[in-house]
Amino acid sequence: MPEKGIYIYGIVPNFYGTTSFQLLENSGVYAITYKNISAIVSDRKSAHLDFYDRESLGFLLVHHQKTIEDLHEKGFTMIIPMKLGTIVSAKTEVIKILANGHDLIIDTLKKIEYLTEFDLAVTWIDFSETMKEIANHPEIMEMKNNILKNPENLSQIDQVKIGMLIHEKLTEKNKQVEMKLLDRLSPIGNDVKKHEVMNDQMLLNSAFLINRNKKEKFESEIDLLDEEYSGLLNFKLVGPLPCYSFFYPGNAGAEF
Repeated sequence: MPEKGIYIYGIVPNFYGTTSFQLLENSGVYAITYKNISAIVSDRKSAHLDFYDRESLGFLLVHHQKTIEDLHEKGFTMIIPMKLGTIVSAKTEVIKILANGHDLIIDTLKKIEYLTEFDLAVTWIDFSETMKEIANHPEIMEMKNNILKNPENLSQIDQVKIGMLIHEKLTEKNKQVEMKLLDRLSPIGNDVKKHEVMNDQMLLNSAFLINRNKKEKFESEIDLLDEEYSGLLNFKLVGPLPCYSFFYPGNAGAEF
């Protein structure tokens, strides 16, 4: 019979009250308490992820993030998310994690008391039009004209050179716009964490740590930028969220 496990989603303070914690059980999770903090957990059939394939891990990631975001929406705004796949075999191990990391957890909870996270991804709306603009850059046009003077000698290397220069100019353009956006948004927040962009069409993918009392100001600035870059850029804003990108325990056993 497989060893059962307890999956830990995150850690919250206990001041939310008994009623709030009781409501969690309708969501399939419950709290394990130690002093003035609690781990939000659920029971799993197995304590191991060793045999999970890529698709199963993908489903687990979505479930993990959705559960934490649901907790946030239910009012548990002070939550320290745990690493994906944090599973222990018994309640005593959860208590041990909370006990060993108690001081660090309390210190982290104090830091995030008035903070929230917004994730922003910005992409070109019409990427083909953007590429046409890049292709008409004087430096690229000059290279093309020089190569086409001897079309019979056009080689694959010449095509690669043009492609590399186009990519270089696109990267420069993306960087310029990214910096303009960050110059407008960064002063509103406490911190910014840049994430890797998914492709050339995406020019910004960042998390912003914001005081909750500046939430409306941040969203208003996004709206202004959306108007200013109307028809050019697509802004996808997600939040408010738990502070994933800024306060995220790496390994439960090591950190706590």
